[in-house]
Amino acid sequence: MRSSTVKSSPQRMSNVELCETYLYGRKAKHSRFAISSEYRRRGLSKNYCSKANDEYYLATMVKKLVKAEEKKSKK
Repeated sequence: MRSSTVKSSPQRMSNVELCETYLYGRKAKHSRFAISSEYRRRGLSKNYCSKANDEYYLATMVKKLVKAEEKKSKK
């Protein structure tokens, strides 16, 4: 999970940002009530958030591995 505070309004947050603030405790400028209301309005679920979170971390890990491999090949 990213550690920066989400400052945009819940209506402008991405689905991942809503998941991170509502389910995983990421800090946000707006109230938990406003965030949960938008979470429910969009029909998000814990299953969706879990999959999106896994995809985010998997993509981040792959990017780091690719960069490391590129550095090795340049030497």
